[in-house]
Amino acid sequence: MNRATDFSVAAVTRRAVPAGSRPDGGQLPTKGKRPFRGRVAVYTPLAPTTTVPFMFDSSFDPESGFNGLLGLDWRHVGGDRVVAGIRVTDQLKQPYGIVHGGLYCSVIEAVCSVGAASWGFGHGVEGVVGVSNTTDFLRAHREGDLEAVATPVYQGRTYQIWQAIVRRDSDDKPVARGQLRVQHIDDPQNVGRTDRGVEGGDERIA
Repeated sequence: MNRATDFSVAAVTRRAVPAGSRPDGGQLPTKGKRPFRGRVAVYTPLAPTTTVPFMFDSSFDPESGFNGLLGLDWRHVGGDRVVAGIRVTDQLKQPYGIVHGGLYCSVIEAVCSVGAASWGFGHGVEGVVGVSNTTDFLRAHREGDLEAVATPVYQGRTYQIWQAIVRRDSDDKPVARGQLRVQHIDDPQNVGRTDRGVEGGDERIA
């Protein structure tokens, strides 16, 4: 069973938008009296879908860094649901020849945090970071592609909780499940900095 047939890969375009505006012409929520300013990445579905395009600010690229190394196939992204395909290769297996548990932890963090960021951007949140990741390994998997589906459990003013299930494409059986708690942050570019001279740096969040 291929559950990805209801979703399409998204094309990415980037363009500038006026302060406090959405790319579709609407107004973004503001945080205090400071409207959003800058550029956004607008992900537009190539085929009809039941959800609206999703957006991020220019500092957040869901395909960059470690997410890009994982090679996820982003099939659907939104503030209420994220779907990503996983191509299983030998490099992702542990010495016994089964998929490494660290892959499941990483995928669950990736899909949940991308969904949280997508929802947050539309609600005046500048950035999100994971603060707790709990992943359960349900059954061993050797060959064949996988798919991860993430949905929100709670979306609040200061944090969100998302859950995700990773299933086999071949028989739709779950191989792992997990939950991620993310914290909303004001200045994502300075998170984790240890130089005291950087305004907004916060050593409490790695």
